[in-house]
Amino acid sequence: MRADGKGKKAPNRFVDSGPEFMSVEPDKRVKRKRRRKLPDLKGPAALDSERAIFVSGAIDGALVASLTPQIISLRRNCTEPISVFIDSVGGSVAAAEVIVGLLKTPDQNGRRCPINTIVTGFAASAAADLLAQGDYIIAYPHSQIHFHGTRTVGDDEAITAEYARELQQSLLTDNRTAALKLAETVFDRLLGNYSALADAVRLIRQEESKKLEPFAVLAGPIDVPAFVIALSAHVHEPYSSRLIDCLYDACTFRSLLTEFRKNKRDEASLPAVVLDAIKRRGSHASSGRRLENQVRLLIAFIARRIADNPGWDLVNEDFSDLEDHFRELATVAEGATPHELLDEVLQHKDILFSAKDRLFFHQHTEDELDDPAVARKTDSIAARAEKKVESFWSFTITLCRYLNRGENPIAPEDAWWLGLVDEVIGTPMARRPLSKHVRSLIRGQMPVAYFDRFDI
Repeated sequence: MRADGKGKKAPNRFVDSGPEFMSVEPDKRVKRKRRRKLPDLKGPAALDSERAIFVSGAIDGALVASLTPQIISLRRNCTEPISVFIDSVGGSVAAAEVIVGLLKTPDQNGRRCPINTIVTGFAASAAADLLAQGDYIIAYPHSQIHFHGTRTVGDDEAITAEYARELQQSLLTDNRTAALKLAETVFDRLLGNYSALADAVRLIRQEESKKLEPFAVLAGPIDVPAFVIALSAHVHEPYSSRLIDCLYDACTFRSLLTEFRKNKRDEASLPAVVLDAIKRRGSHASSGRRLENQVRLLIAFIARRIADNPGWDLVNEDFSDLEDHFRELATVAEGATPHELLDEVLQHKDILFSAKDRLFFHQHTEDELDDPAVARKTDSIAARAEKKVESFWSFTITLCRYLNRGENPIAPEDAWWLGLVDEVIGTPMARRPLSKHVRSLIRGQMPVAYFDRFDI
């Protein structure tokens, strides 16, 4: 199944990070990604077997070798979509990343082909990661998607305590990286589902306001608690319950981050001995602030553990578990910030932008970002949108961290609601436009018992 390089050194994301640790200030320039274009029925067929590659069996070096000339040939002098049909139990993460790179890396002129990924039977492990990297993702109703935590393949090498520790760090880092990449791909699909469930969200907020009070820290312009309750009604177990678990986790993390940010500049929130030690290091000022923030967050995290568990003490604490959860919290805080996903957010302007801001984006193109005045206004709008979407991003990355732990086989319709795919072929579940005629044809071919399951 999914395996990474054994024994490689896990990078220290806290020491090596560039910007100040967990800064809530937006970057000076907005990082914009090319908007994901959804196919319509008038364009090229989404399932084009002529411009296609087939990923089957183990994902390894041999598969990469066989697919490389095919991909190069398909990309030569043509930017029409490439379909990637997948039926695989997975294999090497590195090999899957090579395939993604061959498919999606722009040429010298900045052009690349849109990539449609289609699971025809099974997409597990590294194959599920490959599926998630498509620009438009399709699942057959009979298919299955299976995410799990990163694994390593054992050999005859002796396992010392030091080696086991290093290996654990490597796997945990890989899980965090995989969760962050997955969150970036599902973010706008979940926002789309939020729009689709808007009426249910409002009704839940009206009728269940008392029950939603414990999650108030996640409420706001985007009502995350009510959305998660509405979403949980559309997926099967165990994911219905796991969505609620993720809501609790995201709520805990947001509460901690809110308290942390409130006390971020409070010198009294750190013991004097810690501040003196940081000053004696004589390091660059930004490095010192980053370390101070790390320690403040750790103190807030331990304080929450003490409050939640009256019998807790450090002597009996599982430090590997403590570290893992702390790093997860830090990932929520310092991961890819929502304004880096601005183009995805722009597809949901009705949720996040005022009428005045929507008019601004209508009147200006991306090329005008070279104008300092336009760039400053864009940054200002992005910063406001970031505040509105921050809680939604926290929940998204919490959900994706869950999918990268344990074993998570997912049915296609559940994958659609969780934002993992764009379309379940042969059903009304599609993010591209479907005419009433096409929808009626689809429904006419479906068993009546399926109507409720696939009703959007």
